[in-house]
Amino acid sequence: MDSSLTDRLTRRDLLRAGLAAGATLAAEPVLAPGPLRAQPPKRGGILRVRGYDPPHFDPHQTLNFKTHSTLSFVYSKLVRHKVGAGVVPGTFAIEPDLAERWEEPDDTTVVFHLRRGVRWHNKPPVNGRELTAEDVKFTFDRFLTEKSNPLRFMLDPVDRVDVVDRYTVRFRLKEPFVWLLNMLSNPTGTWIVAREMVDKHRLRSLAQSFPFLVVILSNMAVLGPGLLNIVLALGVIGAANASRVIRGSTLSVVENVYVESARAIGCGHLRIMVRHILPNVAGTIIVLATIGLGAFILAESALSFLGFGVPPPYPSWGAMLSGAGRSFFSQAPWMAIYPGLAISLAVFGFNMLGDALRDVLDPRLRGAGGRLR
Repeated sequence: MDSSLTDRLTRRDLLRAGLAAGATLAAEPVLAPGPLRAQPPKRGGILRVRGYDPPHFDPHQTLNFKTHSTLSFVYSKLVRHKVGAGVVPGTFAIEPDLAERWEEPDDTTVVFHLRRGVRWHNKPPVNGRELTAEDVKFTFDRFLTEKSNPLRFMLDPVDRVDVVDRYTVRFRLKEPFVWLLNMLSNPTGTWIVAREMVDKHRLRSLAQSFPFLVVILSNMAVLGPGLLNIVLALGVIGAANASRVIRGSTLSVVENVYVESARAIGCGHLRIMVRHILPNVAGTIIVLATIGLGAFILAESALSFLGFGVPPPYPSWGAMLSGAGRSFFSQAPWMAIYPGLAISLAVFGFNMLGDALRDVLDPRLRGAGGRLR
């Protein structure tokens, strides 16, 4: 060994070299790539999928791939295309899914026997009940009769769907149709859905289909004009509309890792709500409140113009337009122009304020100059 080299090495250098070598050997099992192993499936928990928000979750109302891709994780079909390493590329073999087997007594009849013990998700409104032939009949009756279903042509040869017993359903065809199984295994549109889910969203859609001003006018016709009545009508309806948006934002925040970590270290519900959830949805609440102010000003002005708003002596821009503005428009047009201009500027200003607050408070927009790139 070179004596000059040994003279330059010190005890401290040897300790450093030994420490570095030990750290490298200890980290090798973690840093080195290991063989991938399939994990055993488990029920429950949260499935997180990265993607875009679908327009809605009704498979009979859209062809949107975002909707059907999301539904593929939580819903099933009667039959499906076989997948796996043993499937020859370019072939589309059919295998059972919710139906354990099927039979064809004749050319225009196909009978499916459902698996027993299959249950819906243990969440309202289905609450974990068992899937039955009535669910299959409801799904395909709706598939065939829903006028806005863009895939209804796929099952045009189907005449009707009958329930034989609790676990047996029969498809009656108008004519022989050899592609029925392929149509039922189509990856879009043929998911089995529960009646309760459709009824729930139908009631929600019905409630949202009424125009905002019509609902307020109906309430004011019952309650009568008055300052307290109009505040109650606007507040209740506005809170109902905003609550859906805030609930969706809250549910997305609850699924974050830091909320689960807070639960793991023993934080209570109140602390998690105040310290972790509320600060992350505060931006949504502020933006909704700001934009809602413009809508409330416009709604109150419309009600006062029609005589359902706040009574005198309370001032109201809508009452100014309805009273002196209409009576003296030819002699003094400014009596109508100024209140109308004030309403327009107030609504425009609050909408612009809400948009600006969204740009500031939304973390997705902070690094892009206030706009999504």
